[in-house]
Amino acid sequence: MKPIGVYIHIPFCVRKCNYCDFVSYPVVEGHVRAYSEALVGVELGDACGWLKASGRVVDTIYIGGGTPTAVPSRHLLELLRVCKNDLPLEDGAEVTVEMNPGTAGPGYVAELLGAGVNRISIGVQSFCDTTLTYLGRIHTADEARGCIKAVREMGCRNVNLDLIYGTPGESLDELLHSVAAAISLGPEHISVYGLSIPDGTRLHADLLAGRLTPVAAELQREMYEAVREALAGAGYVQYEISSWARPTFECRHNLNYWRLGEYLGLGCAASSHIDGVRRTNIADHLEYARRLSGNKMAVAEQETLTRKQRIDEAIMLGLRMREGIDLEWLLQREGYDLASERSEQIKRLLKSGLIEIEDGWLRLTDDGVLVADEVIVWLV
Repeated sequence: MKPIGVYIHIPFCVRKCNYCDFVSYPVVEGHVRAYSEALVGVELGDACGWLKASGRVVDTIYIGGGTPTAVPSRHLLELLRVCKNDLPLEDGAEVTVEMNPGTAGPGYVAELLGAGVNRISIGVQSFCDTTLTYLGRIHTADEARGCIKAVREMGCRNVNLDLIYGTPGESLDELLHSVAAAISLGPEHISVYGLSIPDGTRLHADLLAGRLTPVAAELQREMYEAVREALAGAGYVQYEISSWARPTFECRHNLNYWRLGEYLGLGCAASSHIDGVRRTNIADHLEYARRLSGNKMAVAEQETLTRKQRIDEAIMLGLRMREGIDLEWLLQREGYDLASERSEQIKRLLKSGLIEIEDGWLRLTDDGVLVADEVIVWLV
């Protein structure tokens, strides 16, 4: 049986955050119901049959958004019921649901865990109320703490917390306060992302209007290094540029992405990577539901990856992981000798102390992680 990950997109949120450019929509009961019927009754049902026929076994499920727990629990429970009963699910499969504080009480969490969820990813972003307000979050720091404690009390033993650094006006001390607060709550996994300001977001409008001054690059670097030091000191192991975990609690679903495994995306805007072909569903949730209810395909784009695209992705995604790129694996998979093809660039990067090569693995050094994008440009 060939392993595959399944991503399921629930595109509904209580309110769109000021920095968010993910595909998400307000919670409207009729829209949620139509979307759920199309997703569970049509696309997921078809996927179950195809996965079994193709000899694949699902080893991870990731339900993301949006905010999955912004919708009434009955919709997620029906989704999980079909996943559990009809998918070719591996014993011990990792099943993750994203949630935000303020969207799910203890009863909701207990229902999810009882339906097979064994990992919960909580979007905290900060434990400073001023930062949360600036980002447009719907919760306070105390509400985030209460949410995490409730998840624990309901029996979840695999929790991830998301944090953001580099919010305009945030000090290094405030960031470290948030990191310390996260550590004190004992999650198995912590993800820490630098704030981005994509086009079309409220923060981007503020940037264009001169109401926002981005955090200076030097302070961003100092923040990242401070986060890395604090998490390492607390026993968390960095296994990817933005991800730290207790041993054995790495996110298996994300590792599958970074290692170029196969994944099936269900729901609006979800992408799949199967047999060298990438497909992406249409982003509009209502059009998605209309198409599927009318027995039409929801795919918006499809492409067969070229050899160069596959090689470039192997390099870009491989360098995100602290383990780096297995040079022999890349040679066997694509017939591409990276050390030979980019020998001059590699020599310069080695001399600069930005990469290292050990036992056939090429990886970023601690300094290289700080300029990962620039290193990648040199190697692709």
